[in-house]
Amino acid sequence: MDQLDRQLLDLLQRDFPITARPYLALGEQLGLGEDQVIRRVQGLKDAGLIRKLGAVFEPSKLGWVSALVAAKVAQHAIERVAEVANGFREVTHDYERDHAYNLWFTVIAKNDERIQEIVNTMARVEGVEAIFCLPALRRFKIQTHFLPTEATTP
Repeated sequence: MDQLDRQLLDLLQRDFPITARPYLALGEQLGLGEDQVIRRVQGLKDAGLIRKLGAVFEPSKLGWVSALVAAKVAQHAIERVAEVANGFREVTHDYERDHAYNLWFTVIAKNDERIQEIVNTMARVEGVEAIFCLPALRRFKIQTHFLPTEATTP
């Protein structure tokens, strides 16, 4: 990863242009052509440095609800249970924790009933021993911005 890749990652996180041709606009900022930006983004994705590009919306302002779900999952079933969770379009991400409740995931849905449907379905997945749904009651927004350094490059 070179300095242009670092600048590109910074712009993708902080200042993604909302235009019909965002990669052209990024290229103008970086002194690159649109096709070069697209190739660089694909290269960063192929290298595992970018997992997903997408907008982040405030669910409550759209009339939606969100929850954090904690599941106690048999160790041998973690990957399979995570795959099932990620099969729901409402699940934004999951992560494994070093805790009795070792698989956590977030859900954003149109209503509480849909979140409960997802939790109930997950509770029946083989390997899930217990599950708790923790609905969002207050908003805590942490602006996460990763700055790639030499130490973090492959």
